[in-house]
Amino acid sequence: MFPLKLYMVAAVAWLIIWRSTLSRNESSSFTNFTDAYWLNAESNFGTIAGYVRLGYFLVALILLVGGSVQWFKHSHKAAIWSLAFGISRLGCMAF
Repeated sequence: MFPLKLYMVAAVAWLIIWRSTLSRNESSSFTNFTDAYWLNAESNFGTIAGYVRLGYFLVALILLVGGSVQWFKHSHKAAIWSLAFGISRLGCMAF
């Protein structure tokens, strides 16, 4: 379960770093000039961010199911952490 929790933290950090490295839109609204490089970079970022969001949803479901199994089969402490990560990610996705 730890790699799933690590994904939930590392993926958002990676997206924040990637987004901060993207250049600004250099297009002018007064001309027909379109910055194709910027448009392509933004499109790629949006596509990958969508996949990361889908991964968050799947990982959250796995953590909720795994946390339930941990509650009855293993440690309550590990189950609480798994359930907390799963619930927090599903809660964040609602917005």
